[in-house]
Amino acid sequence: VGTKPSPQCSLTCLLLPTLIREKLTNVQAVMGSVVMMECKVAGSLPLSVEWSKGKQKITKSSKYKPLHIDNTISLELKLTESTDTGEYSCRVTNKAGNCVCSGVLTAKVPPSFVAEPESQAVTPKSTVLFRSVFEGTPPFAIKWFKGDMELITGPSCTIRLEKYSSSVELYSVGTLQCGIYSCHISNDAGAVKSAAELLVKGWTILFFVHPPPFVSVTNLITVLQCVRSHESEWYLFSRHVFAFFYVMAFSLSSNSLPMFISLDST
Repeated sequence: VGTKPSPQCSLTCLLLPTLIREKLTNVQAVMGSVVMMECKVAGSLPLSVEWSKGKQKITKSSKYKPLHIDNTISLELKLTESTDTGEYSCRVTNKAGNCVCSGVLTAKVPPSFVAEPESQAVTPKSTVLFRSVFEGTPPFAIKWFKGDMELITGPSCTIRLEKYSSSVELYSVGTLQCGIYSCHISNDAGAVKSAAELLVKGWTILFFVHPPPFVSVTNLITVLQCVRSHESEWYLFSRHVFAFFYVMAFSLSSNSLPMFISLDST
């Protein structure tokens, strides 16, 4: 009995070319942080992965750590200097072809002042404007302070915020508005502040001294004191007091005027 030859069959394996399913995205990170750039691919195994920054190939090192888990391809890197920023590319290759995707890494820059608020000396009832101009990576958090007290817009002042500048305007200032004003700016990368001083010129009557009547003394020493925050001038009977006739002494917290008065004084 004859035998029939068995039918022959053939198996053809189709190779699927590589395909990017999720591309690299642009990343913005704080200087000094660890950054992860990641994409997802598809295609027949085995896959070969090559990373590059610009035209320079990236190899595993203390700065760069390429990873390949299943269909997820990633690059972990340390952002430590400005030269680490730029365009990163990932090339995935198999026997059927290759594909490339890229993303840009930028660093968040901490704020810094381009123009700082300036100290001012004004007369009472003046309008005062403190303004600062800055640069860095937005968004910014901006606050103005007088001493340790945060300022907010109200009847006595207006705070204005723009993209890269800010100002505080003070209305009808008096001696109570004297002090240190500061602008505080921060973002995800850092913080900076700058201060300026406001002086309100003018003089205020602090007290009157009336000696008792019919007092006859050879030398009477009187010490008058007032709180001294800035430059001070003394007046006696509406006339300016000069150090030629009187002795003036100053301390860190007060302004003292010892007055030497004799029988011949008027």
